[in-house]
Formats: sequence, structure tokens, C-alpha cells
Amino acid sequence: MNSTSSRKLPKEIMPATSWRKVILLILLTLAMVFLTNLFMIGYLDKYSMNYGYWTIHQKWNLLNDIDAPVDWLILGDSSCSQGIIPEILMTELDQTAINLCTTGDMGTLDNLWMLEEYIQRFGVPKNVLVVQTFDMWHRNFNPVRLGQIPRPWKFWEDHTFGHELMQDKDIRDETFIEHYVPLLSQNKTIGMIIRSTLAGKHNPFASTWKMKEDGFVPAFEPKPDIVLAGEQQQINFVKENSFSVSALNNQALEKMAEMADTNDFNLYLANSPTFEGLYTNPDYQEYFHSLQSYLQEVANQSVNIRYIPSVKTFPVEQMQNPDHLIVSGAEEYTRWLVEEILRTGRLIINPYN
Repeated sequence: MNSTSSRKLPKEIMPATSWRKVILLILLTLAMVFLTNLFMIGYLDKYSMNYGYWTIHQKWNLLNDIDAPVDWLILGDSSCSQGIIPEILMTELDQTAINLCTTGDMGTLDNLWMLEEYIQRFGVPKNVLVVQTFDMWHRNFNPVRLGQIPRPWKFWEDHTFGHELMQDKDIRDETFIEHYVPLLSQNKTIGMIIRSTLAGKHNPFASTWKMKEDGFVPAFEPKPDIVLAGEQQQINFVKENSFSVSALNNQALEKMAEMADTNDFNLYLANSPTFEGLYTNPDYQEYFHSLQSYLQEVANQSVNIRYIPSVKTFPVEQMQNPDHLIVSGAEEYTRWLVEEILRTGRLIINPYN
């Protein structure tokens, strides 16, 4: 490079600066991060692309928005959220119902805490229906997930097992980040939202899923490939594992049974809808029979508990995975459940009339 071309290159001139300007710049950056994080807390509460987190938020918000008691409190996981239509209970039984089912990873603790909050606000319900998929029972609960429940910090202190779960400082710290710092805890979801929006594939202010006012989450498109792939995964699971119940799932269910006895309300336990191909598999049958024995044993402890051991199966054309139904299947499943409940002979009709 000769001296002539060297003189043509641009010269960088460092702007004058001071510690005051540097500190101001740092403060402005921190303020921007803080405000962005604050915005994301409210935004992800409504528009998250994480189905599990979205479901937890919507159902706990729905519980918060109830302004009158209902005849039926429906609790469980996403197979129930997508499978039970409260409107049909109103039509068939002339009784009000709310679907508060969340996700399998929340286990029976979520059911218990929703029931406790409901009783604190409205008193004892007349009927509680719990529906869980077969592979929920063995799962160990991660207390950090409590950070996704839209309630004030330390709300768990008002609930059974809450104090014990949150004794560890590291768990409390992780839960705090999960609840209040989504820029860290949900960075993958936020990245997915940004990429999908920039690619024109996603409206960032339209929810990916819809929930009815009564808590039912309808699905319309069957997904046979996912159903069959999920079937094989679950067959592999039951081949490799014997039936078991995690300690917390067992303790939370037993606490609900105790509450049913103490407060004299009906507690119904039911199996999730199941893909017919999976249900006929011998390994699945062996695993499932152990689950039936466990739930029947729980039910035998009280006259207030009824276990419905039957299973309603569905073809691949009515499912999105081996235990998630589209609307036509949910209509059948809900009507089937009503028949099974009536068969128990324990139903209290029109308790608020």
C-alpha cells in the first residue's frame, strides 16, 4: 500500500467521553433490559409458544377469574384439557363445570393446589373429576415449575407441601428466575417467537392455541403420524419400566382423598382417552393393569371416591397424539364419562338449586 492510497483511508476519531456518560449509558442499557423483561412477563402470559407454559398460565388465570361456584371442578393434565367439554356436562346433567386441567409435568400437586385455592374462595365443591394420562404417575415434580404459575411470590406457603418443596435456596433462586426473568428462563421460546415473526410465519399478538371460557382447549386437526410415533415411544416405555408412582404424586392424591372425606364431596378418578392401537398392546396392558389396581386401592379407602376403571379408546383419525383428542373425539369422550359417572350412583344433582 503506497502513501497516496493510505491517505485516502478514513480515519476513526474517538468521541470525547467521561465516566458520567459511561455510567449513564450503562444505566440506560439496564433500564432497557428491565423494561423488556417486564414486557415479556406480561406478553408470555398470553402469547407463549410453549404449549405447556401457555396452558399453565391460562388455567390458573381462569381459576383466578371464576366469580361463582361451579358444580364440577375438572382437574388433570393436557389429555383432559383437550378432552373434556364442560358445556356437555351442562347439557347432559344441567350442572356447571370448569376445565382446569393443565399438564402432566405438574402432576397431582397442581390438582391439589387448584382444589385448595377453589375451596379458600368458594367453599367445598360438590364434584371433583380428576383425569390423568397413564405415564404421568411416575414423574417426579420439578418445583421450579411453580415459577410458571401466575401467582404472587411465596404463594406456595398457603398450600400443602409448599414449604417443604421450597426449602432449598437454590430451588427458590431458580424459581425466581423462572417467574420473574423470562429473558433468561424462556430465551429459547422468545427466540422462536422472534424468528417466526421475522419470517412472516407468526402473528406475535395472536395466540397459537385457543381456550374456551369454560377451560376447554379445542383441537381440530388429526395428526396420525404423531399418534403412531407416540404409540411406539409409549410401548418402548412400558416394556422398559414397571408401573410406579412418584412420592409427591401419591401424597398429593392421598391429600385430595382426605379432603373428600373431611369435606364430604365426590372425587371421581378417571383414565385419559387412549389410542386404540396402544391400548391393545400386551405390554401396555400389563403396565396399565397395575395403574388400575393402584387407583382402585385409593378409591377403596373412602365412600366419597369413585374410580372409573374403564377406558374409552379412539382411532388415529380422532387424535393428535396417543392421549390427545380432536373436538369430535372430545365430544364422545365427555358423553362417555357422563354415562360412567351416572353409573356410579354417587352424583349429586343440582346442589346449588
